[in-house]
Amino acid sequence: MIEFCVEDYADVIAEIKPYYALHYDELASNKEIELDPNYEVYEKLHEAGVLHVVTARDNGILVGYHISFVMPHLHYKQSLTAHTDIYYLRKDCRVGMNGVNLFKFMEQSLRVRGVERIYMMTKTDADKGVILERLGYVEKERIYTKMI
Repeated sequence: MIEFCVEDYADVIAEIKPYYALHYDELASNKEIELDPNYEVYEKLHEAGVLHVVTARDNGILVGYHISFVMPHLHYKQSLTAHTDIYYLRKDCRVGMNGVNLFKFMEQSLRVRGVERIYMMTKTDADKGVILERLGYVEKERIYTKMI
């Protein structure tokens, strides 16, 4: 059974790093840009209290994560907002309700933290929109990208 928990970024980043390459290989839509996370900026965001890390563990082994940036919205400073950075669940753990439960736990933990709104994106070629809509998310914007 998968267990979910809020964990400190500094305590789990070493466990998360090996998954970044798998995540990139599976989902990156701009593979002409090499994966090179800016860990220094992540560390500064962690120190500022901005990062929110939810982990998924199977018998203590990390199998997934959801990382978001939590801060007052730049347009509505009274509203604490979470912007999803990345989320991933190991392929063999994408059974049953594990993915949905990861999102539900993330939402509950952000609610406890005082977050009012969550921004979540999904890749068009690995669309999680159906799941997000079942969880009550509403499509509000589209993001376009262009390599120049």
